[in-house]
Amino acid sequence: MHARPFRDADRLYEVLTPSEGMLTLVARGAARSSSKMTGFLQPFDRVRLMIGRGRMDHIAGAATMESFRNLRSSWPDFILASSLVELVLKLHVPGVAARREFDLFLETLRVLDDGSRSARDRIIIGRIFLWKLFSLAGWRPNIESCAVCREALAHAPVSYDAVKGFVCVAHAEGAMQLPASLMVFLADVMDNGDWNALIATALGGNHEREWFSISQKYYQDILEAPIESLKLFQYV
Repeated sequence: MHARPFRDADRLYEVLTPSEGMLTLVARGAARSSSKMTGFLQPFDRVRLMIGRGRMDHIAGAATMESFRNLRSSWPDFILASSLVELVLKLHVPGVAARREFDLFLETLRVLDDGSRSARDRIIIGRIFLWKLFSLAGWRPNIESCAVCREALAHAPVSYDAVKGFVCVAHAEGAMQLPASLMVFLADVMDNGDWNALIATALGGNHEREWFSISQKYYQDILEAPIESLKLFQYV
């Protein structure tokens, strides 16, 4: 997920695992040009690791299981995939949900790695991943009923307020107005695992600007920490 220099010729790697969530591991000598291990620790790749346990867990061996070299060969794809990594690091899911987070991230990388996808498709994939991660991380918004009066929001005008949440027209003063069709779509994004269907629906919709705006606004409201990655989820 992420690598940074450590002491001497060592590096620290943040790795996402299916059973333990995020781990920080030392790769001894990985910064040396002669290190053979570095070739198996490429960005985004799925690898099998042998972990030496101790005061600081370290990588004792590595083997590539699935390479996403297409994402590394294109600069725009590399930046987009790196943005997904940043989101995972910010919204990391610990505990029993770690396996679902791992599976979601791996599935998203596979969809992005498809060379037949257009640039616009890839931005849509990034947004879909963001909302699926929201849901998985415990930040799934209540878009079924008004946060104030509990009136059903289905097929009705909806607004978003940073303090109240998603509300009906009666409580929408000063809130961001959103089309009802966008709420239906967001529910589908969080629940539907058919990526092709979701991408097709997004391409055929007419709520591109609102989807970007609520994605950025909702993320920044729940974490109170804006990140540059969200700017990449605008359509190109």
